[in-house]
Amino acid sequence: MVDATTGSLWQEHEAGYKVFVGSIEKPDLDERSYRILELKNGLRAVLVHDPLADKSAACLRVAVGSLYDPSDMYGTAHFCEHMITKGTRQFPVENDFVSFVKANGGLRNAGTSPSHTHYWFSIGPSSLLEAIPRLAAFFESPLFTPNVVAREINAVDSENKRNLQDDSRRVLQVERSLSAPGHPWLAFSTGNIDSLTSAARKKAIDEKWDSSTMLPDGDGGPVGRETRRRLIEWVEQQYCSGRMTLAILGQESLDTLTEITMRLFSSVPNRGLIRRPLIKDDPWTEDQHWCIILVKTIKDKYEFKLAFTIPYQSPQYLAKPASFLAHLIAHEGPGSIFSHLKNKGWLLSISAGLQTWNRGIQVFTVSGRLTLLGYCNYREVFRTIFSHIWLLRTSISSFPPYHEELKELSKISFRNREKSQPHTYVVSLTARLEEDSPTQWLLNADSLYREYSEEAVKAVLNCLFPERARITLSAKNHKSILEASQMDWQKEKWYGTEYSVQKFSPHMLEKVSSCPAVIPGLHLPPPNHFIPRNLEVIRDGIPTAPTVPVCILEVDSLRLWYKRDNTFWVPKGHAYVVLKSPFAEVTARHAVLTRRMVANLICDSLDEITYSASLAGLQYWLDYHSEGLSVCVCGYHDKLPLFLQVVLEKIKNLQPRVDRLEVFKEKVRAIRDYGNFPLQKPADHAGYYARYLVNTLQWTPEEKLPEVTGICVEEVQMHHASLLSRLYVEILVTGNFTDGEAVALAALVKEQLQYQALPPTEIPVPKSLVIPMGKSYTYRPLVTDPDELNCGLVLDFHLGDNADQDLRRKADFLRHLIDEPAFSTLRTKEQLGYHVATSRWTSVGTTALRFRIQSRKDPVFLEDRIEAFLSSFFEELKAMSDEYFYTRRRGLIVKKLEKAKNIAEEAADYWGQIRSGYYNFSLGKLHRRESWGK
Repeated sequence: MVDATTGSLWQEHEAGYKVFVGSIEKPDLDERSYRILELKNGLRAVLVHDPLADKSAACLRVAVGSLYDPSDMYGTAHFCEHMITKGTRQFPVENDFVSFVKANGGLRNAGTSPSHTHYWFSIGPSSLLEAIPRLAAFFESPLFTPNVVAREINAVDSENKRNLQDDSRRVLQVERSLSAPGHPWLAFSTGNIDSLTSAARKKAIDEKWDSSTMLPDGDGGPVGRETRRRLIEWVEQQYCSGRMTLAILGQESLDTLTEITMRLFSSVPNRGLIRRPLIKDDPWTEDQHWCIILVKTIKDKYEFKLAFTIPYQSPQYLAKPASFLAHLIAHEGPGSIFSHLKNKGWLLSISAGLQTWNRGIQVFTVSGRLTLLGYCNYREVFRTIFSHIWLLRTSISSFPPYHEELKELSKISFRNREKSQPHTYVVSLTARLEEDSPTQWLLNADSLYREYSEEAVKAVLNCLFPERARITLSAKNHKSILEASQMDWQKEKWYGTEYSVQKFSPHMLEKVSSCPAVIPGLHLPPPNHFIPRNLEVIRDGIPTAPTVPVCILEVDSLRLWYKRDNTFWVPKGHAYVVLKSPFAEVTARHAVLTRRMVANLICDSLDEITYSASLAGLQYWLDYHSEGLSVCVCGYHDKLPLFLQVVLEKIKNLQPRVDRLEVFKEKVRAIRDYGNFPLQKPADHAGYYARYLVNTLQWTPEEKLPEVTGICVEEVQMHHASLLSRLYVEILVTGNFTDGEAVALAALVKEQLQYQALPPTEIPVPKSLVIPMGKSYTYRPLVTDPDELNCGLVLDFHLGDNADQDLRRKADFLRHLIDEPAFSTLRTKEQLGYHVATSRWTSVGTTALRFRIQSRKDPVFLEDRIEAFLSSFFEELKAMSDEYFYTRRRGLIVKKLEKAKNIAEEAADYWGQIRSGYYNFSLGKLHRRESWGK
């Protein structure tokens, strides 16, 4: 049969499901097998057989999120996400799922967006078939246990309190609060204890309930029971198998995965709801267009956003007109908005794109970060953007070559797509399975540009007129552009954010609309010269290639490590370079000059060049540290040497300009960096100072901030020259390069930088202080943000030398054993805070078991609770059965044997070992982070 909506081939199976029988387009190196099903109850699933998988994963996505909350119970979808995983009829123990997944070397998490909610896990391959029943049970028979409901409301409230000082959430909630009365966009997505219980409390007052009645197990009394009833009612109104998409990836055959999917997910209720509900009503009233929303932020920064509502773009998967226009508007090359405003000293960054969180009416945004000067000239900033949009309207006949360029780049990218982490992959598959595109394009409909449509581009451009715009301007205070007496400041309900809405004058509309005269200097981008042409993969000599990096060159204060790719077979490579200098961070002033001036000015000088390179699959980043600078260039091997040369030339020949230096001095003083340091989250502060206390060479923001003001161009030039004058250089080349090409890249580094060799005695070596055994030290800096409700604790138990392999193994296993019980006890049961995590923390010469908590409770109390937990845990450890011990050990082995999924992960693992100085390449995963679940 042929599916009427997608034109894809489907076949009815005798077991009662439909199966897609067409051919799925795959990347060239994708050896996995796929099967797409639709069960009788409407649930769609994509099953992936990967015989080489060292981690299995699954994700279920539901096509409803916070936009579908009841208007009197905001946060319901998010609360459901918390609750639905905490006990089912088949697996009633509250922490059964998290305990099973973590014990078997896995991760799990869930997330609620405005339009969907997803639940995922990854796990050791041998445990997949035991984990899937637990996932299926969430949607077939959740318990919503009364006492857990009453307790988990506090967890949602704690999560909200963690976010109260988050400017991005605060600004977004102001924007959403200014939607049309009754529109779903008004929703408060996270929810808190007030929003979740308000309906129940109102009903209690109206019906004069007896508030003293509470069951012995602590169900929250009448309000708790009513809140639970409303939650279950909402689930029955919104969760439906027809709204669900499922992805499972494992070593099992497709037939086995099909059987378990049929058996476990066919019983998920189909309530006959609309498969993918759309919100089509315009979110803004007529007087909410062509206005400016002034928002006061917590941090000292200047940001803007232009927003336009446009028609739903999902049906435009062939041409992707919104993405195409975003590419032109946010381009950073010559003639772009970014280049023009940056040269005026007004703009720090720009982005454009489609907000995809709503199905139906969508929002196209142009946003960015301004300097103080740019903020004061915000009208000219907006005029420049609208002038560029006018340029696009008048240049539409010139678009086909640009679309062809994106089409070519997207095709190259898809053909050479590598594997990603299994849990990331299944999450993306459930999202793609939800879309309208033909099923055979499941893997690439969201990424390939297939056909150019002038009509589709015009339709989006016709929505980008000034009179249709809504503008947000965010700053800590707005005194630079407005008199406070002119403003009618209001407070947003949920975050308390101050804002004011002003209508633009007709004169302003006339000024930005009079753009037939395009601002001089704005033009369409030049052709991209970094598009790779040679995509051949080198296979000669691979059987004899080493399996880990080998030092193939050591001369004149330069060491070259080389690893030929014999695993991923992609036409890509990485070149990592560390430049160790004795002048990098000798004093606080040196640190400011290296980290915030020289490094930022180098990146600034590269902007126009590197943007085109990034579009062509080439990336670079410049890192700064106490030993000097590190640079990485990666991507398609064809143009990588050319790109590395360009980057090195800019590093060596930096010519700092006075105006750009002033921009970065302002940025360091106030925006993001030193000036905003006190406004970071308390747990981040605790982590910073825990590292600071053991580092022998680290300067605090308080020490560095006074150094910024007096820095001049001449001093930057002198520091840059001394920084690069005498170096020790260490290089790693991996990927699709021969050893001769690797040596040529090393020669390129030496030729471009023209440095003197650094004697071995002067090579900077990272050091740290070692806490003496039996000693305990406490450092208690104050939270200086008066509006911050939380405090942070980092508690490190230093165990010994990180070079001790036996100690590392024991420390890893201890952390593996302790992770889930600590989370369940300290976060879930004792409700100490939303953020509770454990890790094995390492520094030079030391390794530690770390507890990290952000909470409203005092850190001394938190430390006491950790000590109490450890006392209890160690008693359990003594009584632990052999079966439990060896099951947990197998789970850790699964994690340790997990291999890099792509060439970038592998290169990062190797480089982490080189930078650490341990060179133990068999360890790997030094810089990969786990996802801490809820």
